[in-house]
Amino acid sequence: KAERDRIAEVEAAREEDEAARRADEEYEENGLVLLRKTVEGKTGQFGGEITGIVINRRTRKLTYAQISFNLYDESGAQVGTALDNINGLEPGGRWKFKATSFGTEFSKYKINELTGF
Repeated sequence: KAERDRIAEVEAAREEDEAARRADEEYEENGLVLLRKTVEGKTGQFGGEITGIVINRRTRKLTYAQISFNLYDESGAQVGTALDNINGLEPGGRWKFKATSFGTEFSKYKINELTGF
C-alpha cells in the first residue's frame, strides 16, 4: 500500500508540474491556445503590432476567431487596443496573427480576449 501511495504522489506532482509548465507556455480560452513564447510586441512609425501563434484545439472548424490585447504606456495607463481576426480556422490549425493598433505608442501589453465560434 505504501508503494501505491508513493506512486500516486509522484503522479500528482508530475501532473502539477505539467499544469504549471502549460500555464507558463500557453494561454487557453475555450480550446483556442495562444503560444506565449511566440508573442512579440513592437511599435513603429504608424502604430504598433503584436504577433504570435494561436492553435485551434477544438474538433471543428471555426467560422471566426479574434484576439485582442490591451496596450499600456510607461505609467501603466491604458492607451489602446490591438486586434486581429481570422475566418475559417481549421481544427488543429495554426494562426499566425498580427494584432495592430494605429497611432498608438505603447510599452506594455496584455492579452484581453481570445474568442472563436
